[in-house]
Order: sequence, then structure tokens, then C-alpha cells
Amino acid sequence: MQFFLTSFLRDGGRDMRTILLLMCFFTGYCSNVGAQDFPIKVAVIQSSAQTLYVDGILAEGISARFMIDTGSSVVVLNQSTFAKLRRSGHVVTKTEPMGARLASGQIKLVDRYLISSLSLGPDCRFTNVEVAVMDKSNNILGMSLLSASAPFAIYANPAQLRLSHCGKPREKIAVVHTE
Repeated sequence: MQFFLTSFLRDGGRDMRTILLLMCFFTGYCSNVGAQDFPIKVAVIQSSAQTLYVDGILAEGISARFMIDTGSSVVVLNQSTFAKLRRSGHVVTKTEPMGARLASGQIKLVDRYLISSLSLGPDCRFTNVEVAVMDKSNNILGMSLLSASAPFAIYANPAQLRLSHCGKPREKIAVVHTE
């Protein structure tokens, strides 16, 4: 089982140390990693409710804002964003539907599609991205995409998503030791 690094840095990194020590304990895999190991920086927009969002570009032309949700296993497009993508003439390929557990606990069957690309900032482009489409939802940046850039970190001040790479997942997770 792989664990992926997701942490809010506050108070000089104290919260991150605790999380990383726990990850080290539970996974048994530890190595030294610093800020240089997360070279890709993606700006994060923080709402008044402390929800974190990133701006992305779908299929090299459709702008969309995504809520970062490490509790979501997939990338989700709302119906409005998906309709813009289809109207723009970009190829979307329907794949197998999936059962999605909603925040209410209800399970709903949703359609999944393969889109050509999703870019986060100028330095990070993912290709052949599978997305679920839901009627009334935020666009969601879920773990299917975040795990492809793991390990990663979420910084609170300044608000920033830091990725170790874009695209192919790595074999093992790296954990930061701080002294």
C-alpha cells in the first residue's frame, strides 16, 4: 500500500513534522527530503472557508478551477465544465461507469471519460486523464491525479501545492526528516 504525502505547513513546519513522523512509523519507509524535492509549484487559491483550489487547463484550452480533495479517489468535472469541453470540439472518450460514494454516504453511478490533458500551471501537464462527471459538484482534483505526482505537499503560507514531478507515479514515497 502506498501512502502519499499531504500536509499543511503551519507554525514553521511543526504540523508537518508530526505527520511525517507518523507516516514514517506506519509505512516503515523514511528518507531525507527537502523543499528541493518538490520542484513544481502550483498556486493555490484559499477560500474564506479555508477550502483550497487550483486553476487548471483541460485539453489545452478550457480553464477550470479545481477544489483539492485528498478524500476523493478521482478527478471530477462538473456538468458545466464537461459541457464546455465537449462544445470546444476536444475528443473525450467514454470509459466504464463507476460507483461514487458522495459526502452524504449515498452511492451514485457516474460516467467516466478519458480527456487528452490537464495542466496545473505552466510546468505540469498530465496526459490521458480519467475524469468522473457529476451533475452538481465542484471540479475536484482527487488522488488519481495527485498520486501521479507523489510525493506532494500542500503549504498553507504561502498557499501552494508542491509536486515532486508530473505524470508517472514513483515507486516509493519519500518522507522528510527535520531536526
